[in-house]
Amino acid sequence: MKEIVSENFTDARLPQGWSATTPAGDNYAFGRGALEVKGHATLSIPLGDGAWHSLRVEMAVEFDPGAQIRCSDADFRGITLNLAGTPYPRHQVSKQQHLLGESTACIPEKTGRRSIVFEFEQGRLRALVDGAEAVSAADPFPKPLSGWILLDMWAIGQIHSVCITGDDPCRGLLDDVPPRRQDDFSLEVNVDFFDDLI
Repeated sequence: MKEIVSENFTDARLPQGWSATTPAGDNYAFGRGALEVKGHATLSIPLGDGAWHSLRVEMAVEFDPGAQIRCSDADFRGITLNLAGTPYPRHQVSKQQHLLGESTACIPEKTGRRSIVFEFEQGRLRALVDGAEAVSAADPFPKPLSGWILLDMWAIGQIHSVCITGDDPCRGLLDDVPPRRQDDFSLEVNVDFFDDLI
């Protein structure tokens, strides 16, 4: 896996190229060597120029009660986790508002730093908390990941680090297109003169 992003927020600011839906101070702030999200905030993290068949987003977080986080990509494939203090958790995997899978797995409450991992594998999406799978689902029409990753957070607590790694990079836009067998090309056109030209 190649490291694409590695951030631990020691500079007390968003890294170069990152953006947020609200300015610092409204729903998030920097303190105690972490990014503290108390309200709702969305972070946009650029992935650079490449595209990847496999992507892994790892976070070290101290949850607040009722915390929720969604990790999604530029193609609107996303994984939503209900984290701490939720009596009826509902975790979801979706693509362009279509539900691919869901889970009601309970995430045990613990103090201290926790590990959250979002995996976008070729044809499969899943999330793990402290190494245990919380939700997973198959993507029937997988595509390489490129552009950016969005972290949509509600009262998540303290984020100590974010690390994004990629595997199996795309060689180009035509990575999966086989070469043409022949150079011939024909085109037939059917025109309804009365309907199309009048």
